[in-house]
Amino acid sequence: MLYLNKNQASFMLRVEKENGLSYFVQLRDNVRDARFVFPNAISFFTGGARENESGEECFRREMIEELIGINFEKLELEHRIYHWEKDLLKVEETIDRALEGNFDVFRGFQYADLIPAKALGRDRGKEVTYQQLFDRLIEDHYFVAQVKVDAIENVKIKEGQKWVLLPEDTVHTNIFYPSAKVALVHDIALRKLGLKFEL
Repeated sequence: MLYLNKNQASFMLRVEKENGLSYFVQLRDNVRDARFVFPNAISFFTGGARENESGEECFRREMIEELIGINFEKLELEHRIYHWEKDLLKVEETIDRALEGNFDVFRGFQYADLIPAKALGRDRGKEVTYQQLFDRLIEDHYFVAQVKVDAIENVKIKEGQKWVLLPEDTVHTNIFYPSAKVALVHDIALRKLGLKFEL
């Protein structure tokens, strides 16, 4: 049995700066704890859904727990849901259209590769591929918004090492929680191609 989340919810926040768009992300904790997954990687602010909890309920609970200083009531949130087992191929095709077939370079892993044992949290000692991780994420919810940079000036976080503004043109150079990287690059691809999210 894999302990990796079946359902999770993430906050994908685009931040408008003078030199272009950046993404509001976190540097995950580097905790020597067998439960911790992908330590020191970049991810969105994310949480696993509890039993019988909807994606929106999970998002609201986790963001209240993790972020202080963002007024979620004033944000126009777009709710995206990925069912990776059936959506991954279509997502990859869209990304490759936008990146001219270069996503293999930017992704940083192949789906058939084994995830390094130290990144697996409670699943350390098991052989788990990236494909299995994606297939395990039955519902991967993203709540997407865009704000001006001054809207996040006083944000404080309760989890993770720190929050970071990551310029969109540097995304390919960073090590991410895998599904977060694919969802983020998909967002970039959709905007580049002038497409709405639709799966």
